[in-house]
Amino acid sequence: LYDADVIGLAELQRRQSEMIQADAEVSAARDQLKVLGMPESGVLKLAASRTVNSTSQVVSSLDGTVIERKVAQGQRFMAGEPLFALADLSRVWLLADVAEQDLGRIAIGSRASARLPSYPGETFDGSISFVYPTLKSDTRSAQVRIELANPQGRLKPAMFAQVELTAPSAAAQLVVPASAVIDSGARRVVIVDLGAGRFEPREVTTGERGEQFISILKGVKEGESVVVAANFLLDAESNLRAALDGLKGGSNASPDKRPVVHEAVGRLDDVDGKSGALLITHEPVASLNWPTMTMEFVPANDAVARVAQPGEAIRFEFVERKPGEWVVTRMEKRAGKSGDNAVERKGQPPAAGARK
Repeated sequence: LYDADVIGLAELQRRQSEMIQADAEVSAARDQLKVLGMPESGVLKLAASRTVNSTSQVVSSLDGTVIERKVAQGQRFMAGEPLFALADLSRVWLLADVAEQDLGRIAIGSRASARLPSYPGETFDGSISFVYPTLKSDTRSAQVRIELANPQGRLKPAMFAQVELTAPSAAAQLVVPASAVIDSGARRVVIVDLGAGRFEPREVTTGERGEQFISILKGVKEGESVVVAANFLLDAESNLRAALDGLKGGSNASPDKRPVVHEAVGRLDDVDGKSGALLITHEPVASLNWPTMTMEFVPANDAVARVAQPGEAIRFEFVERKPGEWVVTRMEKRAGKSGDNAVERKGQPPAAGARK
């Protein structure tokens, strides 16, 4: 038409400008539809059909599992409101509480294994990916993040687990069988066999505790014989003091200051097969102003740990051997059902042992 002098140059330029503007508006509309969640296939279908639909399929930009839905059919919502929460559960995070005194033995990359009540006899291996920089003042513990593979989706959000962390290998240490250490809560003693029917009690300084052995930092030498049996009756401080007085041939002239003994009732939930730690759900402890909670205790000796089985109701005494280390010095079964103790709070008192 321009060549035939039907329209002028100004009209041609106006039409060209309108076409460019229309193309820009179409491109902007495409971008807006994509921002609103319409997939590329939906945009192409709309362009081809030239038909406006009352509904449109919105596809998530990532694969995962819907863990939260905040919208119902027919509900009105505003732009920017979250409708669904999705998560990739092929790998999950396990948050574990680690006691203050154990933080120096772990690092990013340390191996960890988890056991869950839902899958008895199975362990799930992973590694520490992050150690949180702050400490919880009420429990004297810090959280660590453990990454676990979850290809079959068996690990669910909000599950509870018991975690065992692998500390780096240490240098060779002097160790004795765990049953050789008599732990009253206030002190640890081993009975050294001097031969010819003579025995000598020695206070020792203990280090790390393993499944069957305890490292000794001070008190005995390599090659000395120690008593590993028949010492289970010396678990309480009073019995230990009397027995040591007898072995020494006189009274204890300068007895150690006795620790404060606390009493509680609860339920024995589990006994760690490697460390021997006792997982106990106890009722409120008035002497410490503790609420009902589930936490770990250290048995004074193997005899204490063998008094009850997991699931049984117990009455027990415990002391604080050192900051954050709570030792059960006496335990006995009590009448009552294993489910009598309701758990109001899961956690740890100041500087209790590590668990999740």
